[in-house]
Amino acid sequence: MLRGLSAFPITPVADGTLDEDLFARMLDRIVTEGCDSVGALGSTGAGPYLPPQIRRRAGEVAAETIAGRIPLWVGIGALATEDVCRNAREAKAAGADGLLLQPVSYQRLTEDEVFHLFADAAAATSLPLCIYDNPGTTGFRFSNALIARIAGLPTVTAAKRPLPEGDVAEDIAALRASTDITLGYSADWGLIDALAGGADVFFSVLAGIRPESVQPAARAAIEGDADRARVLAAPLEKVWALFRQFGSYRVAHAIASRDYGKPIHPPRPVLPLPDAAQQDLDAAL
Repeated sequence: MLRGLSAFPITPVADGTLDEDLFARMLDRIVTEGCDSVGALGSTGAGPYLPPQIRRRAGEVAAETIAGRIPLWVGIGALATEDVCRNAREAKAAGADGLLLQPVSYQRLTEDEVFHLFADAAAATSLPLCIYDNPGTTGFRFSNALIARIAGLPTVTAAKRPLPEGDVAEDIAALRASTDITLGYSADWGLIDALAGGADVFFSVLAGIRPESVQPAARAAIEGDADRARVLAAPLEKVWALFRQFGSYRVAHAIASRDYGKPIHPPRPVLPLPDAAQQDLDAAL
């Protein structure tokens, strides 16, 4: 259920209300343009920021829109284990195919605490569970040993990893020594290196907003033509540079605002892309 290109859209919310029509249009665009799965309510989807009623409705809209055409994975991260388990049950009830769990925390968590978080989440539903390793937002970095330990839980089937400092193929080989779960990476500028290096899946922010821009390069890399993939990805480099400078989260909202003709802002306290960067984004697009 996690292979190829997985698109991570934003969740459009204004004045405390989910824009259901706009969210459905975003999701349908992802499916129509050939992405292999959707990751809703993850870090890009602002899952931990949203109140329960919006999270619940976003999961329902996603399931209704996608309607089984591609797998729907829903983020369930929250500060308290009780809320994580509630999110898991509600995602299943809405129609999710799988769950994404990042260890959101205020107190710095230990490896034992993160393991038990996953054990409790895995016990809450029978849905497949993906380890969501996103230290840039959570402050917690999974060791290979912890991933292998969590992978021993019966419903844990995948891991979403940050790009390694070194070679992706070496990182995958090190993990493969201890687990056979699906392995994927995020941080859009590593798309080609990750897929060409043997990753099973790549989790893309830009594919969640403009899937038609990312899918050709991703498909070429998946098919083993890394040189062609790099040519196709070259026009994306300026957008990815803005991702690195300002955070893909802010840039994704700015792109969506342009594409859908209305202001779509991240939830406060996160501020929109600075005015000074808007011209750079227009040029990149």
